[in-house]
Amino acid sequence: MSFAFAVIHAVDDVEQAAAFFRDVLDFREHSRGSGWAQVENGALTVRLVAADRFARAPSDLELDLATPDVSAASAALLKREGLEPLMAPTWVSADRMEARLRAPHRVVLTLSRIFDEDALGILPELPTSLVWTEDAAAYTQRLLRFVPVSFRAQARKRVTECAETLAITAGDVTVERDTALRALVMSTPPFQHEGLRVAFRDEGVDPEPLFAELAGP
Repeated sequence: MSFAFAVIHAVDDVEQAAAFFRDVLDFREHSRGSGWAQVENGALTVRLVAADRFARAPSDLELDLATPDVSAASAALLKREGLEPLMAPTWVSADRMEARLRAPHRVVLTLSRIFDEDALGILPELPTSLVWTEDAAAYTQRLLRFVPVSFRAQARKRVTECAETLAITAGDVTVERDTALRALVMSTPPFQHEGLRVAFRDEGVDPEPLFAELAGP
């Protein structure tokens, strides 16, 4: 059995509502019939139905639309007829900005962006269990920026665990810089080695002795 999912939104005027979704919100009209039209944007499908034809009271629809620039998107939409501000661009959490607008056809828009660590310009703490020297932690945090941000949390955990295992095996209770750098090399997949080499050089560290150690005799 197959299923097709759509949000149903009852409106007073299907044609005008469909035009709003197409022309203002960049939805594409997928299909239509007598008293209804279906629009989509690749992530969401909305079926607009005539309230009087389908015995439904006009309903409110709240849409959360991701955008790379909340302020610019909000300003552009407010130039359109019939849109009113409900909330100016606001940080609603440490990594999320939102703006809210009331739109025609009983639609409320939330424009949002979730900021990753690169956009925020932060270096998250390492998930350490042992004591790390300041330069060991700082080098590791900076060098990990070569990893794509969507995989960086996993890489951060893997490198930290590897460095602490190396330290414990050597009988140390503190992770030193050289141990952290060795862990970076050991825990980085081979296809990312060249990127790590570049990151090392950008930090003024010669990576070749570390990679030679990894390769062995």
